[in-house]
Amino acid sequence: MLKQKCRAFTLVELLVVIAIIGILVGLLLPAVQAAREAARRMQCTNNLKQIGLAVHNYVDANRNFPSGFYFQGQGMTGRGDRARRLPGFTWTASILPYIEQTAVYNQLNFAQRIYLAPNRAAVASRIPSAVCPSAPNPTAHKAMGTTGGTAYSDPGILATNYVGCGGSFTTSQYYSSEEGRKNGIIMEDTKFHFGSISDGTSNTILAGESLYYGTGTVASFLWDPTWYGHYQVGWGTADAPEAIMRVGQFRTNPPSLASADIKRNTFSSKHTGGANFVLADGSVHFIAQTIQHTETPFSATINWADVGIFQRLCGRNDGQVANLGD
Repeated sequence: MLKQKCRAFTLVELLVVIAIIGILVGLLLPAVQAAREAARRMQCTNNLKQIGLAVHNYVDANRNFPSGFYFQGQGMTGRGDRARRLPGFTWTASILPYIEQTAVYNQLNFAQRIYLAPNRAAVASRIPSAVCPSAPNPTAHKAMGTTGGTAYSDPGILATNYVGCGGSFTTSQYYSSEEGRKNGIIMEDTKFHFGSISDGTSNTILAGESLYYGTGTVASFLWDPTWYGHYQVGWGTADAPEAIMRVGQFRTNPPSLASADIKRNTFSSKHTGGANFVLADGSVHFIAQTIQHTETPFSATINWADVGIFQRLCGRNDGQVANLGD
C-alpha cells in the first residue's frame, strides 16, 4: 500500500496565517492594555482611599486636620526669613501612623533638618500607597536638600503622586496670603476641623494626583511632589509649598508645553481624561479634565457665582457649593 504524501503549506497560505495572527494580536493588545490601565487606576483609587481614611483617623485622634506644611519657626519675621523657617515636613508625614507606618514615623525628628540624621535615612523609606502605578517616578527625589551647600541624592526623598488641595487659587496654600484666598484644607500651618468646611465634606477636595515631572533626571523639577517634606537647597529649611499641594485655578492635566507655574500648581495624572481625587468625606472620585472650569484669578471683589465648578470644589468655604453632579 502506498503511503499518502503529506502536503506542506504554500508560501501564500503561510503569509495568510501570519496576517491573521497579526490582526488578532492587534485587536487583543489594546484590550489587554486597557485592562491593565483599569487595574492600575483601581490601585490608585485604593491608595487615595487609604490616604483619606488616614486623614480621618488623624482627625479623630487630634481633633483637627493635619497641617499641610509645617512652615513658620520661632521668631520668624516673614516668608523671607528663610533661616527661621521650620525643616519642611508635610501632612503626609503626619499621617504615617494611620497608614501602618508607625515605625517610620517614630524615626523622624520633626525639629531636625530633613537631610540630617536620623531623618536622612527615614525619608527614603518606601510607602506602598505613595505612588500611582500608572505614573513613572524615580526611586527617590534626587535634587533636594543640602549638606554644606550641595544637593544630595543618596538616599534621597521618597517621591509621591498624591498632593493636598491647598485651595482654589495660586498661593491659596500660603499662610501669608489674603484671608479670602486661603480656602483650602491642606495649607501651611493650619489646624482645621470638620466645622471649618462650611461647603460640606462631600463637596470639597482634600487631595488628588500630581505627576512627577522630573522623572529620570538628576535635576528634578523643583516642585515635584515628595512624601515626607520639601525644603530649600541653600538653607535646608521649608521651601515653597507647591511641591506638596496643588490648587484649582488651572485645569487638570495641563498640556505638555504648559509653563512651570501651571505645572507646579495643577493636579495631573497619567490616567486618560482626568485624575483621581479624595474628598473631605473620604470618598474617591475620578474627575474628568473637561469639568466646567474658567481659571478665575483671585480678587478681593471676586464673584464666586462666576467661578468654575472645579475651582469651587477646591475651596472649603466659598459659600457657592459645587458638587460632582453639576
